[in-house]
Amino acid sequence: MTTIQDIRQQYPQYNDLSDQDLADRFHNKFYSDISKDDFYNKIGLHQAPTETQAGPNSSPMSNTMFGQMSQTAPSEIWQQMVTPENVNNLIDVAAATPGMKIAGQAALKLGDAAKTLFSKIAPQKLVEGVQAAHDRLLGQAQDLYNLVKNEVVNRGVNKVNINSDLLDEAGKSLPSTRANKQLLANASNGDYEALHSLQSDLGKKGIKNLSADTYADRNMGEQMLDTRDKINEAIRNHFNEYGHPDLSSLLDQANDKYRTLKQLYYESNPTIGKMVNQDIREIPKNPMNAFSKQSKPMDQFLAAHPEVSDAVGLMKKKSDLSNTLKVAKDLGIGTGVAGGIGITGYGAYKLLSKLMDGE
Repeated sequence: MTTIQDIRQQYPQYNDLSDQDLADRFHNKFYSDISKDDFYNKIGLHQAPTETQAGPNSSPMSNTMFGQMSQTAPSEIWQQMVTPENVNNLIDVAAATPGMKIAGQAALKLGDAAKTLFSKIAPQKLVEGVQAAHDRLLGQAQDLYNLVKNEVVNRGVNKVNINSDLLDEAGKSLPSTRANKQLLANASNGDYEALHSLQSDLGKKGIKNLSADTYADRNMGEQMLDTRDKINEAIRNHFNEYGHPDLSSLLDQANDKYRTLKQLYYESNPTIGKMVNQDIREIPKNPMNAFSKQSKPMDQFLAAHPEVSDAVGLMKKKSDLSNTLKVAKDLGIGTGVAGGIGITGYGAYKLLSKLMDGE
């Protein structure tokens, strides 16, 4: 009778099958009249030994640290033996286990991702980094605004022509307090410092509202910021009209940074807005959920924060790896011996699962 090697030469399209799977197919189709054991013997196929027959040199893991370890070894032992190399060995075991073709193929795909198991995600550190970047950008904008303010006083151009309708619009966005009424009165006289304070107040309130839970509040925040932009545009035109284009340029730079701040941190996700706003600093239980939202503004946020983007990618890889292991378990990993002293395919699965769970 032909050998298993002859069968492979005649049917190369089945090279993705293990010897046993290929032999089983031929037995079922052409030789079902004899027992499988007889058929295996005739084609020269030697089955893997049973678990009780397995010896120290019977598997791909026999020379590895995991090959020396019992499937029921205490967790404190195998934790000390966990390395990326040994995880790859575990994956090889899952792939090599007889009767595990489907799960084995899935496990093989994990080879390059084994290091993922050892990568740690520290959401709190990511949040702190995002907050720090937000504060730096806000500080840069504020420094430019203050620089303009100081120069306006020094140059004596602190009287700005301002439209009264614009001030009425601003007044609708502010509480009707005595302080705000006085601020609006001073601004109506063209006082630059009052206008500077007014646009600053509108910016703070508007940005905070962008992080609100309701659409109505977020819409109000957009209106406040739009009014603020109009005030700054009026100030900018004033500088150009009276021959101070450098102040106009500095104001443009400050406005650009503030606009970037709004786009990156407040338009991307209200949760991130609450996370970075200095008056709120609300940290969600799982910040990674906020970082994982998909939208064009979030794409801009992640582009500005590659460390967060990397962490989101790593989290997805961990999730995919975990799902693969769960599927492997559901497919029935666990009948053959694949390594060392008692490390079966299912044992490899269990160890990988423990690693995924961080045990």
